[in-house]
Amino acid sequence: MKKLFLLFTLSFAFSLAVYSLAPPTQAVEVSVKFDREGNLMIFSNNKDYCDYYLAVTLSDMRGYEVNTSNPYFTTVRPGESKLLTLKRLSNSISHSYSWSYMAYRGKVNPKLNLDFVYSLPVKPGDTIQAGTVKNTGEFALAFDFSRAGDTIYACREGRICDDKLTDQTHKGNVVTQKITVYHKDGSFSEYSNFEKSLVYPGNYVKLGQPIAINTGNTLPKKVHFSVYFLDKNKVLNPQTGNKHSHIVPVFHTLNAGNVKPDEDVVYVGEISEYLITQEMSDREKKKYEKNKGK
Repeated sequence: MKKLFLLFTLSFAFSLAVYSLAPPTQAVEVSVKFDREGNLMIFSNNKDYCDYYLAVTLSDMRGYEVNTSNPYFTTVRPGESKLLTLKRLSNSISHSYSWSYMAYRGKVNPKLNLDFVYSLPVKPGDTIQAGTVKNTGEFALAFDFSRAGDTIYACREGRICDDKLTDQTHKGNVVTQKITVYHKDGSFSEYSNFEKSLVYPGNYVKLGQPIAINTGNTLPKKVHFSVYFLDKNKVLNPQTGNKHSHIVPVFHTLNAGNVKPDEDVVYVGEISEYLITQEMSDREKKKYEKNKGK
C-alpha cells in the first residue's frame, strides 16, 4: 500500500512538472497545486498587462468532483489567479487528471464605448491625411505623416501590452514595430509601421503622449492604426480564425469636427477639453476643473 501511495505521489509530481512547462513567450500559463487533503487546485498566470479570456477543458478527471461547466470559461487579469478547486473523492481508489486550455487576448463582454472620440495621432495644429490599409481582411487606417513630422501621439489613454507574448489570437512578433494599447472599456488600439517605439510593455500612456518616432529614409511613411475587441461569437465559433472584431473609430479634428476619416481629406489635429475629460470619473473631472486654472 505504501509502494502504491509513493508511486501515486511521484506520478502526480511528474504530471505537475509536465503540465507547468510552457514556452517562455506564452502569455497565460495554467498549472496545478494540491492542498493537504489532496484536492486539485488549478491556477493561471497572466504575464501580459491586459485581460485574457481563458477556456479550460477538463478531461480524465477520475477521483475528483467537478462542479463546474466544462469547458470552464473565465477572464483572468494580469498576475496569478486561482481558477478552480476540484475536491478529491475519498471513496475513489484511482485518481487521475488532465486538461487543456485556450487563451484569448481581451475579455468577451467588454463594455465598449462606441461613442468614444479619438484624437488624431499628431500634435495639435499638425495636419494629416488618412486612407485605409488594403488587402488585410481587417479594418485599419493608414495615416500619412508626410505633413505631420516624425512623432506619433497616443489617440487614447491605456496600458501597453506585451506583443512578444503569444496566445491563440496573437502569435507574437508578427510586426517588428507595433504598439498595442489596452483601454478601460476592454478595447484595443494598435499602431504599427513606424521606426521606433518610445514606450514599453506595462507603461500607461496618456492621450496626446508621444509614443513612437517615424524617422528614416522611407518618409512619407503611412502609420497603421486600428481599434478592435475580443468577440465572444467568434471565440465560441471554431470556424473563425481571428477572434477579434474591428471598430471604425471617430476622430476629433479642428477643421471638420468629429468624423470617421475620408480619404483625400486633410485634417488638423486638436485635443479639446472634451477629449481630455471623456473617460474621467465625476471625481476626476472635479479635480481637473479645480486644477485647470492653476
